[in-house]
Amino acid sequence: MSVRVENLPPMRVAYVHHHGPYHEIGDAFAILMEWAMLAGIDVADEQVLAVSDNRPGSPGSARERYDAAITVKDDAEGTAVVGIETVGGGDYVVVEHIGPYDTLGEAYRRAGDEAAAHGWTMRPGAALEFFENDPVSAAPEELRTYVYLPVVEATA
Repeated sequence: MSVRVENLPPMRVAYVHHHGPYHEIGDAFAILMEWAMLAGIDVADEQVLAVSDNRPGSPGSARERYDAAITVKDDAEGTAVVGIETVGGGDYVVVEHIGPYDTLGEAYRRAGDEAAAHGWTMRPGAALEFFENDPVSAAPEELRTYVYLPVVEATA
């Protein structure tokens, strides 16, 4: 699992809210992908991600809220179900996670530990999870996800 700090520019995304356990976010992604297809968005040209203010595996996970999201161009328009917002911007500690999504909590813990060890502290903002392969066609142990946690340099 590699760790680095990266400056991430703001990104415009289309999103569908998901309320409930993380492992049930697939329905929100299905709605989002159907919207993208109908809107003529080539998903292969965009980044697919989850936006979270709650970290997987934290207490109260049944009440967690996530957004299933995809980057979009400036001309994309939302609907009553699919919103458009800007996410990202600033420094993030980035951890590569290879394996099933239900073990993403390990990546969050490692990112927090590595950030602290290198003089970074968490800042307010959403965590971002970029999915590098398709969970339908990839085996769970081969899923590749990059977890981005918002950080700032710790002050002395």
